[in-house]
Formats: sequence, structure tokens, C-alpha cells
Amino acid sequence: MLQMYDYKKENTEATVGIWVTAKSFFVKDTIAKLLSPKQVIGIRFNLTKEKQLNKLENSIKYINNNYPNKRIMLDFGGKKERIKLLENKKAIKENEIIELRKLPVEKGEVMNYKNTIIYISEDIFNYISSNLHRNDKILISDGWQQLEVLSSDDICITCSCLFDSVLYDNRGISVKGYYDKLEQNYDQDVDKYNILVEKGCNITDIALSFVNSSNQIIRMRNILKNNCEIIAKVETLSGIRNLGNILEECNISMLGRGDLLVELSYYDYSFHSIEEMYYSLCQALDTEYILATRVADSLEENEEMSVSELLYLRNEIKKMRKLNLLLSNETSFDESKSINNLMKILNNIRVINSFD
Repeated sequence: MLQMYDYKKENTEATVGIWVTAKSFFVKDTIAKLLSPKQVIGIRFNLTKEKQLNKLENSIKYINNNYPNKRIMLDFGGKKERIKLLENKKAIKENEIIELRKLPVEKGEVMNYKNTIIYISEDIFNYISSNLHRNDKILISDGWQQLEVLSSDDICITCSCLFDSVLYDNRGISVKGYYDKLEQNYDQDVDKYNILVEKGCNITDIALSFVNSSNQIIRMRNILKNNCEIIAKVETLSGIRNLGNILEECNISMLGRGDLLVELSYYDYSFHSIEEMYYSLCQALDTEYILATRVADSLEENEEMSVSELLYLRNEIKKMRKLNLLLSNETSFDESKSINNLMKILNNIRVINSFD
């Protein structure tokens, strides 16, 4: 059993930089403990998901006042399609019939359905109906849930579940080519950001989701007109193809491995080769980079990181001269587990360094 890393002791040399993700309603004590380790660069909030800006304002001002050296990243999620369930989570079985229907939910309509219903926006419903065929795949929550199309009409897309899993409300949904062609609009996030700035919040970094070209970065830099670092999240095949131009325009790049793995799963591409190319380009252009998600997803369900996660993390630590990681669900999915999850990851990093 590995000895738990003590975040209060800062005598361990920081070889890996960590970004943690939090939610605005986290209590100050949780935020303080997430930011205390020397290895933690800063904290990320998903601005698109934030509904109560007053809580986010209070959290940011608390960090500004008490942790002035820690960076604050606001994630402009843009248009990321998400599912709507009428409950927080639902277990689904292999071969179970799932129906995709358009939002909004009509009052009383669910009473007439015997199958599990997933509600999606009209835009992605129409895209699936027009572009997908029988046996094509629909992926939810970075591919943790997978559906196979059986049939579709103007009312319902009928699918079959490919294996036992658990659906969670408000998780992302992806189909082949949708985000690769989507022109992102961050206007709602810009409006929220401007309100926070007007209220005196100091925000250091803005992350743009699904950056397919350098034009998105140039446009946002002209709109924001401040000293925020622009982080380009590379999460699509178009983003990979335009990677050189994107890296030249952004301050920092982020390889969004969760969404990118989903996008690449529809094509015959090696993610390992793409990650190597990404890392080499970042080094050649001297661009700061962040590897995001897929660090310790197993901690959502288990007490320890999986063997494959540990081996992959060891390989990254040894391969890269400087490694910056973004933790997502590991620290934001369950506030009561966020500190322990961070400490387990930091402890494993320390052990990897001590043995190699």
C-alpha cells in the first residue's frame, strides 16, 4: 500500500504541474485544500455550466485574495451537446432499447413510454437523422456509454445499448463529424465573463473548447481585449489538422483527450501517434501545453487508480520534460472525494519519480 501524500508538506519537488477542476458551490475549505499543494498551478471552472454567477464570483474573489499566485481558468464550453435525463442517473443494460427524442420535454409525455428516453437538442437530433444509418454509433460521456442506431424518424431515434453502464444527466453526446464541422459560438460565455470582470474578478486564463482553426482564437482575442492567456482546446480531427496554425496563435494549448478520443474512434487514427506529434510541435514552437482528462477516471468508481492509468502516467512523466495535467471529474464529480483523489494522484506521481 502506498503511503498517502501529505499536501501540507512541500518538500517534494514539483515535476508535474496540475490544474484542478472545481464547481462554484464548493465550500472554501475544499477550494483551499485543492489549491494548497505546490504542484497545483491553478483551478478551472466550467463557465458554460455555471448557473449562479454570484457563487462563482465569490469563489474567484476568495482565490484572488487568498491564493494570488494560483491561476484561474474559465472554460468557454461553447456549444457542446449534452443529454437530458429526467433523473440524475439511470442504469442501462446491454441490448436495452433506448429512444432519443427532441428537447423540450412535453408535459406528461414520458408517462406513455416503456423504453429509456434520452432527450437531446433539435440540432443534434436532426444531424443524427440526416447523417447516421443503422449500426452507426452514438457515444455518450466520452464513450463510457455507447449506443447503436437501429432506426430513426422525425419523432424518435431508436438505439440499442452496447453494454451495461450508467447514464448520467447532462453528460456530453457525440456522433461522427458533428463537432468537426461545428462553428463554435462562445457569446453566452463572453457575457458571463464580462459580468465577472466588471465585479472585480481577476481571471488569468480562458480555455476555448473545440478549436478547429486559428480564426476562433483571433476572434476571441479581439473580443476579450485583455491580458488573459488564451488556451486552445484541441478536441477534433480538424483541430489536429490545423494544429500548427492553432499553436502559433494561442498562448497555451490543451489536448482534450476525452473528446478527442471519441472523435478519433470514428476513424483509423492512432491516438498515441497524435499525442506524440502534439507534444513535439508544442516543444518546437515553445508553446505551453496541458494534457486534459483521462488521468484517473477510475477514481469515480474505485478507491485507487487503475494499473493502465498508472502505467500511462509513468510513460508521460518519463517522456515529457515538463508535464501539465488537467484533472476534471477526478476533483469535481464529488466534492467529498475531491481532496482524496487529488492526494492519491500526487502520491502516485511522487512514487513514480522515486522509483525511476
